[in-house]
Amino acid sequence: MGFSFAGIELTDLADYYGMGPWIIVPLNSSGVATFTTSSFDGTQVPVIAHYLGDANNAPSNGSMTEILTPIGTVTTLTSSANSVPYATPVVFTATALDNTGAPVQGGVLFQTGSQAIARVSVDGTGHATWVNGDAGYFLPVGANNMTATFIPSPTGYQQSSASVIETFTSLGVTPPPTFAPAAGVYSSNQQVVLNDSMNSAAIYYTTNGTTPAVGSAIPFQAGFTIPVDATETIQALAVAPGYSPSSVASAAYTINLPPPSFTIAATAVSLTPGATTGNTSTISVTPSGGFAGSVALTATVSSSPSGAAYPPTLSFGSNSPVNITGTTAETAVLSIYTTAPASSALSYPKRHGVSWHTAGGTALACLLIFGIRARRRNGRTMLGMLIFLVAFIGSLLACSGGGASGGGGGGNPGTTPGNYSITVTGTSGTITETRSVTLTVQ
Repeated sequence: MGFSFAGIELTDLADYYGMGPWIIVPLNSSGVATFTTSSFDGTQVPVIAHYLGDANNAPSNGSMTEILTPIGTVTTLTSSANSVPYATPVVFTATALDNTGAPVQGGVLFQTGSQAIARVSVDGTGHATWVNGDAGYFLPVGANNMTATFIPSPTGYQQSSASVIETFTSLGVTPPPTFAPAAGVYSSNQQVVLNDSMNSAAIYYTTNGTTPAVGSAIPFQAGFTIPVDATETIQALAVAPGYSPSSVASAAYTINLPPPSFTIAATAVSLTPGATTGNTSTISVTPSGGFAGSVALTATVSSSPSGAAYPPTLSFGSNSPVNITGTTAETAVLSIYTTAPASSALSYPKRHGVSWHTAGGTALACLLIFGIRARRRNGRTMLGMLIFLVAFIGSLLACSGGGASGGGGGGNPGTTPGNYSITVTGTSGTITETRSVTLTVQ
């Protein structure tokens, strides 16, 4: 390709701005310089001629844009086999030539539909190949529209493409998916695992009543989990590489959640009367069915040993109520107070034999009866003395008996040992739950 300018020095635009070497072309006798090249890269090339000037003429510039028509190319595509089982290493060969039949430089993009598979450089004979299974990619079962597009490099050549329909046959039918747990009625939310006997299978599923289909959504690898927190039906199909899709399997789940509530748990307590350590029970309140709120706790002694004295007293202190705000249990402490035994006041022990009260009273009575002169005794006087004597001796005997019984004791025996049952009650609105706590007093 040649360019003629009445001036002189030719360059492309990049060189003109200092990005490449100048090409010096001398003027002929007519003031014309000619530049010929076949190395332009592109379809629109700006060209600038710069006259350097001389002693009689000032420097000057001239420019133009050369429009180049790309050279046409022809691409063909063949395969080494067709209608073969899945994963067969079929060889696809693309050939790119210009309109004269000469090989061209560049690369070939292999793709199926809009999915690019590989880009392969064209060799010196204009060929580029790709083998099914290269880099671990296998064309799927069924008819595949395989396309090879020639991309020239450098530019100056036209792109061209060719395609073939390549069919791979199935290795069999994928088994349908399985569900665990199985379909049924449940009283709690479920985590359903969708699986398949072929671990490589991809699973498509729906829960909105529509039938799943291959390519209808993003598939999941076998062994994934679906949370089921409401009544619904899961429909699913599986497809393993090289196999046809399975039939659609379905599982219906009915979720009947219990109303919001809570449960109470408590730890048993064993202590000695009057103990101030180890005398507490931990009360746990666990929500269920989405319960949230405040639970007031109370406790009473519901059973005790026969004839028990000084029964335990109970207190939650500031631990009640407990507030439930999440799904985990909240706790409170129940304090149990008992009475230690105490000794009675000091008393005199009982002595064997006749007490001094009795002996002294008898002596005094004898003195009164016999110490009076016989001459002064008469019937009336004797009767009075006998009455006085009976009363006096009776009072002495009473005092003597009281002293003897007083020597036996009294005092505080403390809380009666044995097994007690304590009933803990939790109340929140209309919900009431109870739990029994075992108390052993040693």
